Amino acid sequence: MSKKLDSIKSEEEKYSSRMDEDFLFKFQRIIRNKSNGVVPLIDSVCKGCHMILPVEFANKVRREPDDIKFCPYCSRILYYQDKFEVGLGMVPGGLADLIE
Repeated sequence: MSKKLDSIKSEEEKYSSRMDEDFLFKFQRIIRNKSNGVVPLIDSVCKGCHMILPVEFANKVRREPDDIKFCPYCSRILYYQDKFEVGLGMVPGGLADLIE
């Protein structure tokens, strides 16, 4: 178990040394404070905090997949996911129920 952990830590150090310091700081803070640091954006809704994001911002997340975008409400990293591609529906009782 200890060997596996050491291997993972060395791999983390290898990749983190190549990352932008500001991004790495934000990412580590998100991981420390939240269970899921990277969440999908489905139908303009952040699936981390379930807040409806502005359409213009959601479109940027969709159109610019190589750009890292943070949710303005919960600060998680967002990636676009089409609900029809993955067969996901709305979460019952979530704010997403309001937009359809």
